[in-house]
Amino acid sequence: MTLSKQVVLLDLETTGLSPKQHQIICIGLTYLNEKGGFETDHWFLAHPNEEACLLQKLLTFLSDYKAIFTYNGRGFEFPFIKARLSHYGLDTSPFLKLKLIDMKLTLKAFCTKRSKLENLFHFKRQCQSSGQDIVRLYRTYIQTKDEIYKACILAHQKEELLSLALFFELYMTLYQIKDWTLVTQKCQDMNLVLSIQHSSCFTADFKGIFKDICLTYHQNESFFNLTFPLFKGKLARHLEPVKDYYYIESQNELMHKSLIQFMPKNLIRKATKAECVIYKEGTFIPIFSDYKMTFPLWHDESNHLYLEYKDFSLDILQIQLFYFFFSTQKR
Repeated sequence: MTLSKQVVLLDLETTGLSPKQHQIICIGLTYLNEKGGFETDHWFLAHPNEEACLLQKLLTFLSDYKAIFTYNGRGFEFPFIKARLSHYGLDTSPFLKLKLIDMKLTLKAFCTKRSKLENLFHFKRQCQSSGQDIVRLYRTYIQTKDEIYKACILAHQKEELLSLALFFELYMTLYQIKDWTLVTQKCQDMNLVLSIQHSSCFTADFKGIFKDICLTYHQNESFFNLTFPLFKGKLARHLEPVKDYYYIESQNELMHKSLIQFMPKNLIRKATKAECVIYKEGTFIPIFSDYKMTFPLWHDESNHLYLEYKDFSLDILQIQLFYFFFSTQKR
């Protein structure tokens, strides 16, 4: 896994969902240590009255980092940590100055549930404890101090961090789109198949689908594949602005204003929006947005956008995918 020394992966286990009423049970962290080795820590709350010390330890640790990656951190970890820091009168600014990245916002394009996203990596959990199970285990630990209950909690969080590491690999592959190199491009059974080489590779097989596009990776290969469905047929294109077009009824033909100066006025009229459409037969590839698009775009009856296959390039793909996964308009 490619992990920068400025990045840490974080997971929380808590006694409940409300930061006003509940506490942090355990903080799980995955990072590169000073020697560049891959390391995972679990900071466990052995006594409920020591949570403030645990949070202060977290602030000290995070002072060496610039970004925290989580899954659903915006909905859970980040507000929970902030609220618990405030509860003890600790300074929240060092925490809030960090880049707090919630990978769920990007990866939900593949799956909205964590368990289904893990399945795309063929990730099999050995520990099937739920959040409620963790709360019960912690209560029993506090009552009995039996280390077996602590071990169960840590085993659960270890698997949370392992899957988080897989999510991070996928997230960074998408984020570093500009570093992609096209290896091969071929049409097969009305699909466009691209083989892409990237500086970092997944540590697990992966197969996910978003917007009818399939991304696959196999550990024994040095590249991943993107498969797009192609459309062959007739699509439409709107001509804009409408005010620049005229309609010649006798010829059932559109004409741009720059060409009508020699036409008798009684033969032409302003075109309507419905008339400002042209059609084309060909092979097309679906796209997500007209963002930074300089080539003509076409659409079907459902107004899905397409680009002529002859105009397609890796540069266009990179812009389209980055916009789709990371556009602020989705947030």
